[in-house]
Amino acid sequence: FALGCFWGAELAFMRTPGVAGTRVGYTRGGETTTQENPHHHDSPSYDEVCAGKTGLAEAILVLYDPDLVSYRELADVALERLKVESRAQPVGLAALFDDEDDEDWGKSQYRHGFYFHTEEQRGMAKQILFNDEEDDDDDEENKEIEDERRIFTPPSYKIKEKVEVKPASTFYEAEEYHQQYLLKGGQSARKGCKETIRCFG
Repeated sequence: FALGCFWGAELAFMRTPGVAGTRVGYTRGGETTTQENPHHHDSPSYDEVCAGKTGLAEAILVLYDPDLVSYRELADVALERLKVESRAQPVGLAALFDDEDDEDWGKSQYRHGFYFHTEEQRGMAKQILFNDEEDDDDDEENKEIEDERRIFTPPSYKIKEKVEVKPASTFYEAEEYHQQYLLKGGQSARKGCKETIRCFG
């Protein structure tokens, strides 16, 4: 999941019963180093990602027990974090670019994305975010929907957030000081905890 700044989202998942582990890092960027993109390599640094030249987004890798928590429940946690960001940011970190700046938005480290590992997750993400009905159509042209960037409007809020639904790709772990950052700052990661997550610990 890519939900803007990864610190708060990671803590939300850490508090979720059934989640066995989390790592924060970067994903969905360029997959190779090129002359035009010399900053991208196997272990991108935070500074390189912030420079905007890798095309990577801040993301959270979630390891969970499907017997204890479903993907739908994890997606609901992600949805709540999108709502929180919408309220906290008048224009949202990833909404700094409008529809005409789609290329720039696609390079933002704070953009939002649901990155699926299975077709079931893909269908669930589309249904939750865009009220799309799941279909059994095997037409490959119809499955290009994961390459779209679409607008998600959180219920009860007038702010629109752009969210991409795409296949999961290589995940690069962030530096160790980013891992469980808010827990290190004194906020609780107890399962089921409902305390407000303070973005910067």
